[in-house]
Amino acid sequence: MAGPSVYHYVHFAWPRQIGCTIRTTALVLNLMEMGYRCSVIQWMGPEKSWWYSKIANGRPIMVNDGITYYRPHDDNLSEKPELRSYANWLLEQAGRPDFIHAHSDHHVAREARHLAGHLGVPWLYEVRGFWDLSIASNLGQAVRISEAIAGDVREAGRADHVIAICKGIADALVAEGVPASKITVVPNGVDPNRFSRTEKCSGLVDALGLHGKLVFGYMTNVRRLEGIQTVIEAWPQVVRELPDAVFLVVGDGDHLARLKELAARERIEDHIKFTGQVPHPEVLSYYSLLDVFVVPRIPDPVCTLVSPLKPLEAMAMGLPVVASDLPPLTEMVRDQETGLLFRPGDPQSLADACIRIGRSRETRKKLGEQARTWVERERDWKKIAALYKDVYARL
Repeated sequence: MAGPSVYHYVHFAWPRQIGCTIRTTALVLNLMEMGYRCSVIQWMGPEKSWWYSKIANGRPIMVNDGITYYRPHDDNLSEKPELRSYANWLLEQAGRPDFIHAHSDHHVAREARHLAGHLGVPWLYEVRGFWDLSIASNLGQAVRISEAIAGDVREAGRADHVIAICKGIADALVAEGVPASKITVVPNGVDPNRFSRTEKCSGLVDALGLHGKLVFGYMTNVRRLEGIQTVIEAWPQVVRELPDAVFLVVGDGDHLARLKELAARERIEDHIKFTGQVPHPEVLSYYSLLDVFVVPRIPDPVCTLVSPLKPLEAMAMGLPVVASDLPPLTEMVRDQETGLLFRPGDPQSLADACIRIGRSRETRKKLGEQARTWVERERDWKKIAALYKDVYARL
């Protein structure tokens, strides 16, 4: 007998490869293995025209790894109102869902709520971050948490159930009045079979000039909140103690130009390398270059509440992690057990941690092995996906 049918209603989806789409893909694949019939539905937001011209080539239905993706298109939005037209098209193509699983942000959740009402099915809201809070952080704007997360609180209060990807998000929702009884924490995970330690990619070692170097690094969307500016401020001291230390910034973003200017001003261009965006299939090759993974997030409100996914990938690769001592990160990085912690936003504290771990190959090996063991035990996507079973049963 076929299992329940689920619409995963999302903002972004494959083939775009960012944290939220990686989580969606991993969860849906594992839920399908558990017997659920899952369809990934992109919302009707303003990105529709951009998406079709740049990524999906106008195709409203695409299939990858057995997952079917549905996207709004002029042909399935010919009637008015648009959501009703989209709903009718989805019913024809994907069948009627037993419930709708909406994912961040709150604009997507609002649309999913109306869709669920039109179809007469329950829905849940998975809060993966507070996007308005992230925007404020990237702009360096002071903002009241209650105001920045008001949209998420509103939709969480109206949902039949709520998923939070970390304790910080759950606590913030409860503090604003969402009943704790309707929230379940389902954290980020990783596929330990895909992410495992490999030899350094010789081609990239040559291309980036990393022979004989001790390579620290971070893979991320390069934003202010990620705190790479703290690394650059700390790096002159690191290099004085560890002359072969290099920091690799893998990724692109609106803060990249500012970081390059800062590195030039600190006169450490030879010790900070910016790769820019790399194709997703090549990510493992770049992970292989690293000796230490650094997560230097700053103590802005969003970073005290929301957890990133990349540290888990690094830990699965057997890499020791040096991370800001922030609640979402300490859910993953245990000081002196799976990595080292430092004071957020403090270049001196970051330099001390990097120098300490950089001096000891034995420490790096021990922390990396323990990180890998912890991920296998606690954060395998198969185990994480199983946490949805009870939540789905309620719906």
